Amino acid sequence: MRQRPTAGDLGRFAEAWITLAQVDLVVRLAPYRWWRRWLQAGNGSMAEDAIAPARPLALAVERAARRHWAHMNCLRRSIALRHLLRRRGIASRLHLGVRSGEGMPEAHAWVSCAGQVLNDAPDVAERYAELSDEAGARLVSGGRVDG
Repeated sequence: MRQRPTAGDLGRFAEAWITLAQVDLVVRLAPYRWWRRWLQAGNGSMAEDAIAPARPLALAVERAARRHWAHMNCLRRSIALRHLLRRRGIASRLHLGVRSGEGMPEAHAWVSCAGQVLNDAPDVAERYAELSDEAGARLVSGGRVDG
């Protein structure tokens, strides 16, 4: 049986939905130089106890992304999650990776906190070759990140 969402769940969902909308509009309409700082490492707690409040935020972003007006790819979802974590003083890392696809490389983005992946499978780093911060920035500024 499915549990009814709590007020906290609904609040996180609404905040995630609005953050996704903001991220989508900026990524779509603004030059990369305006939003590239979103890809950089943040300040805050990277302690193990930061995982507990981070997981419900990751879930809220995934749920909000599935119910959004447009397709929210992995980059938009990851940037939104980092915004929500940063607002709460929780440090996180946005990872960009690539792997060989059918005829073209596939790019992917995910977020980790205290060494644990928040918005993807734990083995994502084994399936994608992680890019350096500089290479990731070049990929995002000049190419597409799908996911």
